[in-house]
Amino acid sequence: MSVCVWWSRGVSAGGKEEKREEKKEERRRKRGERGRRGKKGKEKKGGKKKGGKEGKEEEGEKKKKEKKKKRRKKKKKERDMTEKDKIALPAVKVSMQAIVLQMAAAQAFGDANYAKLDGLTVSMAHPDAMATFLSGAGEINNHFTSPPFAQKELEKAGITKVLNSVDVLGGPISFNVVAATSKFYNENPKLYAVFMKSLEEATAFINKDKRAAADIYIKLTKDKSPVEDLLKIMNDPQVEYSLLPRNIMKMVDFMHKSGAIKVTPASWKDLFFPNMHSLPGS
Repeated sequence: MSVCVWWSRGVSAGGKEEKREEKKEERRRKRGERGRRGKKGKEKKGGKKKGGKEGKEEEGEKKKKEKKKKRRKKKKKERDMTEKDKIALPAVKVSMQAIVLQMAAAQAFGDANYAKLDGLTVSMAHPDAMATFLSGAGEINNHFTSPPFAQKELEKAGITKVLNSVDVLGGPISFNVVAATSKFYNENPKLYAVFMKSLEEATAFINKDKRAAADIYIKLTKDKSPVEDLLKIMNDPQVEYSLLPRNIMKMVDFMHKSGAIKVTPASWKDLFFPNMHSLPGS
């Protein structure tokens, strides 16, 4: 399991408007604090104490306001996009990032407008997109990416999050899924079983000793990254090594609704071979 992240560089097309909104929010917050201090002063003079149920209610209201503020900020960033903004992702309309972007647009602008942001997207491989995005020299000022590029890009000042797949789907998603035809599965049962056993062992090994797994990765790929950098990515709370299919149907249902696929499966199990059916997938 992993997460797709949409980063924006510096002040986006609507950044100034967003900053004005933040300043307004800050002024409202300060006025509220002054009002509460004044109220508390009066209560002290009157010999009254505030706490218990009323205190809990105030805390609950504060949390609700914070949640509303976060939702408003997320939608504001999406709505701020103009034709001057360009979002790099692996493949326009068909990549996972492109589909999650459409789902986010549907949530922000309404189901009928799911393709509203498609015109801003540009097909670009992650390494090239990261180089262009971070350079600030080209038209790419947004990158919808995934680990390890997401973590590397965040290290540079001025990079801010617009949203991620967890925001859109309400939880993690199976980022990499290995596919095979029914013909191959039926004709090669032993090979399929060996592959699945190896995948299970590799997944268990990574979860048991991530440092050892990172060392093996560096040795095999000749990657020049320090092992600590890889461990930082592997230990990210939103990165999970598991064989459990997660949130598959949310994407499939949306793809059917948007016309990307003609037939929708009744269950996630229709997309996986029988050895996976005992898992609590979604």
